[in-house]
Amino acid sequence: MIGRIRSAATFERLAREGRVVRRGALEFRYLLDGGDGPPRVAFAVPRRAGSAVVRNRLRRRLRAVMRELGDPARGPTFPSGDYLIRPRRNAASISFGRLREDAAAVLARVCGGGSS
Repeated sequence: MIGRIRSAATFERLAREGRVVRRGALEFRYLLDGGDGPPRVAFAVPRRAGSAVVRNRLRRRLRAVMRELGDPARGPTFPSGDYLIRPRRNAASISFGRLREDAAAVLARVCGGGSS
C-alpha cells in the first residue's frame, strides 16, 4: 500500500532536505524515515509536459508504476519515507515498461543509499 503526500509542510521539507536521484525520464526527491509504515508518494507533473490530458495520463501511469513496485506480492518493496516524483520533459512519450525500469532503477539506488 502506498500513501499520498498532501501537506505543504512535507513538500517544503522534501525541497529543503530531500535527496535527489535521476534516471532516464524521472527525478525522485526523497526522505527516508526508517519506519515500517507505507511509503508516501506525490507527483509533480509540470505544465511543460503537455496538455492537461497528457499530464493526467502521465500521472496515472506513474501511479500504476509505483503501485506495481510497491506490491509485496511482486517482490521486494521500496523503503518507507516520502517520495516526490517529477517526470522530465520526454516522460509522456516513453512506454510504460521503460517508466517502470527507470523507477525500479531509481528505487534500487535509494535502497543502496546512492545519490544523483
